[in-house]
Amino acid sequence: MALIGACYHTSMFTKQKGEKKEMRKHLFALIMVLVVASMALAACGGAATEAPAAESSAAEAPAAEAISGELLGAGASFPAPIYLEWIADYTSNVQPDVSINYQSIGSGGGVEQFIGQQTDFGGSDAFLTDEELAAALDARGCLPVHIPTVFGAVAVGYNLEGVDGLVLSGPVLADIFQGNITSWDDAAIAELNPDVSLPAEDIIVAHRSDGSGTTSIFTTYLSDVSESWSSEVGHGKEVEWPAPNSVGGEKNDGVAAQIQQNPGAIGYIELSYAMTNGVPVADMLNADGNAITPTLESTAAAADGITIPDDLRFNILGVGGEGYPIAGATWVLAWTCGYDDNTATMLKDYLTWTLTEGDDLAKELLYSPIGESLQARALEKVDMINTANLTEMDAMTAEEPMSEEPMMYSGELLGAGASFPAPIYLEWIADYTSNVQPDVSINYQSIGSGGGVEQFIGQQTDFGGSDAFLTDEELAAATDARGCEPVHIPTVFGAVAVGYNLEGVDGLALSGPVLADIFQGNITSWDDAAIAELNPGASLPAEDIIVAHRSDGSGTTSIFTTYLSDVSESWSSEVGHGKEVEWPAKNSVGGEKNDGVAAQIQQNPGAIGYIELSYAITNGIPVADMVNADGNAITPTLESTAAAADGITIPDDLRFNILGVGGEGYPIAGATWVLAWTCGYENNTADMLKDYLTWTLTEGDDLAKELLYSPIGESLQARALEKVDMINSK
Repeated sequence: MALIGACYHTSMFTKQKGEKKEMRKHLFALIMVLVVASMALAACGGAATEAPAAESSAAEAPAAEAISGELLGAGASFPAPIYLEWIADYTSNVQPDVSINYQSIGSGGGVEQFIGQQTDFGGSDAFLTDEELAAALDARGCLPVHIPTVFGAVAVGYNLEGVDGLVLSGPVLADIFQGNITSWDDAAIAELNPDVSLPAEDIIVAHRSDGSGTTSIFTTYLSDVSESWSSEVGHGKEVEWPAPNSVGGEKNDGVAAQIQQNPGAIGYIELSYAMTNGVPVADMLNADGNAITPTLESTAAAADGITIPDDLRFNILGVGGEGYPIAGATWVLAWTCGYDDNTATMLKDYLTWTLTEGDDLAKELLYSPIGESLQARALEKVDMINTANLTEMDAMTAEEPMSEEPMMYSGELLGAGASFPAPIYLEWIADYTSNVQPDVSINYQSIGSGGGVEQFIGQQTDFGGSDAFLTDEELAAATDARGCEPVHIPTVFGAVAVGYNLEGVDGLALSGPVLADIFQGNITSWDDAAIAELNPGASLPAEDIIVAHRSDGSGTTSIFTTYLSDVSESWSSEVGHGKEVEWPAKNSVGGEKNDGVAAQIQQNPGAIGYIELSYAITNGIPVADMVNADGNAITPTLESTAAAADGITIPDDLRFNILGVGGEGYPIAGATWVLAWTCGYENNTADMLKDYLTWTLTEGDDLAKELLYSPIGESLQARALEKVDMINSK
């Protein structure tokens, strides 16, 4: 984003309460489904041409002055349910020509992207440290402001069959998470729960695996109540978790899933995630010795009477009375300089609306409003957005004309989709924005091909990423949505590896039909005769097979299930293929994105799953050799992937598969595509997108090879560049 200073003169905000819909009570469930599926479906109309502002139908109230444009935010998952609800209400009923995309990636990622100026605003459950504030000042030339939005409780969820109520204290909780208490019938837990029949069951500690403000709140609380935790572990958005019997989950919904999937588990999650997922929560002893259930009322009680400094950076922990002791605020982070006028206007209007009109929605989702006094102080921070002047040198630099050679661009691109190519896409983006076009910001969200296609057709992004080409039905929907067809631009080839977790088995060969029988649940043990026949020298254990698969819509799944359909008539007729299928094996577990499946393979002895090759290599997961069409057992490598792509016939629209090959080719490989429009972009957006894609196709091969992706070759590259030239040509 260009750092051009602008002063905000008048507030565009006029109170305009949208009519409360009768189905409001059902929206929470919908929002949480969106959080689990992609965390990114709040914005609408992404790159579409701006439409005229709608007239207000409310005769009794003056209309809000209409504004239009896009805002991009990213960060904490803690407040994601209420942020997505607010965004839906605001963009539907207040400013329908404003599009707001909030990506729930965790506070750590949100702060990093905000300081890196990849977003218009950040979301964090932990206020910025002094070091982060200094980095922000250095990056932008002005300080950000902290705008508290709601209070929320960090609940302690558990999975204990037959235990309907549980009480814990801070020191006992710290000992559990430190690995000092390892069984549920420990005397320290029993003392707090004299009437509860506690099982002699191992405790599994579930924690966040990503940088998280929820983790910062939780570990700060543990540091306050336990000297041992404070000195040996400490606090922050990320810590080294000491309990040996522990599992990690990404974002609040990932931890909720780990609690539900693991009997004996205990973990920390934002209260609304516990309620939505039906996860029981413990009462916590507060500073006055009262056992407090996390609720809206006990969270509000925790916030009463705390001292809040001028910069609005504060904690809510270790309270007494009727207050729940593990609560926190969550903040929106915004800049005091550097926005263009329209962006600053939209951001201030939206934040003013959330602070003055958002309380009822917050309460419905079990967040506690911040109260009138803090609200007034937060609104003062909103008014500070874009009020700091840039230095004279910055202004002079901003006004300097761009040189003819090379053409330099400035602006933002938003993409979302396949996790299969995410490692190389993020590497390309880092290189391009650092060394080629430093004033271009590109945000690619790895949400899976299904979500990427949905957001692209819904025009929430500038480009999509998919490992499965669009079906005829999807092409028709895209054309109907935008008025022109998209183009498919292949970027790299990659192998879908079959990873496994078998102690003592260093090599494994599988055939397509055997693999289909495993995933169909017809082969359930590793010592099955069909597997043994393919591995005569291996000592296969009599161990149950656990099938690990994608739980989200995925192009990797489309490649894998298309292969299984090609090699197994039973799979083809009973299961079929696509980005999502009904997985038939009874003993199966799902994981979100490639890294989620990789985690399931690693965490479950006896597991087998399909993942993009670079995820297997990065995580040290053994992969099976696959018997190809010529009967050769082929290891997935860069070379065998390239061999698979040799000689395939590619149609004019560049929609093709690479499956079931022979020779030295690995038989489960695929292309991945960038999806872009042939119409409807602003000129600057089209120019940036074409420049970036041209660079990746002509300069990105070496980076691709380093990450075990196969370049598409000169012939297909030339055809892909022709598709790039078609962007915005209609």
